[in-house]
Amino acid sequence: MLRSRRSMIRFAWVAPLLLARPGVARAQTAEPWTIDIAGSRTPATSILVASDSLRGKLRRILAAGTPERPVRVAHLGDSHSEQGGFAAEFATRLSGGAPVAPAFVTPYSRGLGLVRIQLSKGWLRSTWRQGPIDKIEGPSGSSAVTGLPSATMRLELPRDLPGGTRLTVWWSGPAGASFHLRAEGIDRIVRRSTTPQKDAPLDTAVLLLRAGTRDVILDGIRVPSRTHLRIGGFTIERPDATIEYDLLGLGATTQRHPLVREAGSLRQFLGTRRPDLILLWYGTNSVREAPFASDRFRRDLVSLIQLVRQASPDAALLVVGPPDLAELVRAARPAKRSRRTRRRTRPTPPPPIACPADPAPPSSGARTGPTGAARRSHPNVGHVRDLMRDAALAHGAAFLDPYALQGETGGMVRWYCATPQLSSGDLIHLTDAGYRQLASSLAEALARRPAP
Repeated sequence: MLRSRRSMIRFAWVAPLLLARPGVARAQTAEPWTIDIAGSRTPATSILVASDSLRGKLRRILAAGTPERPVRVAHLGDSHSEQGGFAAEFATRLSGGAPVAPAFVTPYSRGLGLVRIQLSKGWLRSTWRQGPIDKIEGPSGSSAVTGLPSATMRLELPRDLPGGTRLTVWWSGPAGASFHLRAEGIDRIVRRSTTPQKDAPLDTAVLLLRAGTRDVILDGIRVPSRTHLRIGGFTIERPDATIEYDLLGLGATTQRHPLVREAGSLRQFLGTRRPDLILLWYGTNSVREAPFASDRFRRDLVSLIQLVRQASPDAALLVVGPPDLAELVRAARPAKRSRRTRRRTRPTPPPPIACPADPAPPSSGARTGPTGAARRSHPNVGHVRDLMRDAALAHGAAFLDPYALQGETGGMVRWYCATPQLSSGDLIHLTDAGYRQLASSLAEALARRPAP
């Protein structure tokens, strides 16, 4: 659980005390201050880039949460976001020890790790990554789809859930579709009697739960012949929470997916939830595009910023850039082999990553493995980071720079060699500890005031 033994004091007072973590050493000098991780010392002004007024606005927003009016965060992104470690740690740091509402969860993501969803046979996952452009998915770009009456879904909720917790089901289906919701003291049939509207493609069903409710069951599905019911996700709003965190991450996506495929569901969700802060974390899946189209990438990011601004005009906006991405430096391509030889030859797995006892300085991008193969940062990472930072600052958003926090070139390998290990073996994603470290650094950068 996300509870803390510290007293429930406002974030603005407790943040400097909450944000110290093992393995992170802060400089003992006056501002400008630095964060030292895995041998890379990074100025705080390089980690979080924002105007002084925007920094102040972010601090005021995130320190203002109360149970009567919790701070709402909407977090869109790719697999870095979907993993959930960053979101869980960031929400914990901001709450100052108060309860955190997991808010939006999907049937297929772990979210903040507070809610577990079990699906029976008969459900299929549908996402923005495939299928018709105009199909209606949940606001995260993912849905559980079925047309079988035997399909069921079970939500396992936190043990300490107080009475009055509000559970909202975000779903879509044809006119005449229905399903059954059951919980302690609740037995309700939900029906759709009209055709979905273009500006509100998702329907909602709201339950007020009793204290101690552990399970909510969705079953009894009825749909017209050859049609389907889609469950886009659930929002869970605790009456005692000061932070509500809507995690809308979907792996293998770019900022173009919500632009082309959201079909109104994302705009409807943001307009209904009215978040105080919106995070956009994309970029990694664009780094490896060949050829990389800089103009289209920037145009898509600006369009996404405008989309979320139109849907939630009062929200502050934070754009998160890609972390480092390391690739294997391969030798020159051998002479062309015959088709028969290629059939008999199995692909050679990449050599293991070697961690020298004395890591090379940040300016050195390569690491040499036991077989002589080296890893280096992908040449597009810095360029994508620069495009995202410039677009964010030009449109009044703050920018968080994981690439700078890692020491830029070679950072992913250094984080892999750190103790505890902060990046995964694919040198694309972070470990849970690495995502939590990044969230801690963001929270610290928000808590500290810049030098005069």
